[in-house]
Amino acid sequence: MSTDLVKVSPADIEKVIIGGDLSKLSPQERTSYYMSVCESLNLNPLTTPFEYINLNGKLTLYATRNCAAQLRKNN
Repeated sequence: MSTDLVKVSPADIEKVIIGGDLSKLSPQERTSYYMSVCESLNLNPLTTPFEYINLNGKLTLYATRNCAAQLRKNN
């Protein structure tokens, strides 16, 4: 099993930002997006700061209590 992350294209990022639906991305692209969000917020992705949830028919990231704790500690 490869652990290499794929680069998420600007078009795919646009789909996520405009449509708010991560289900349009492949599993590898979702993982890369998740890691990018964690990196941008200085969060440890191994502690699962986000969970995927279906909200209004769209797959989206939901910040967990662990996310809030890390953000509080970092800021």
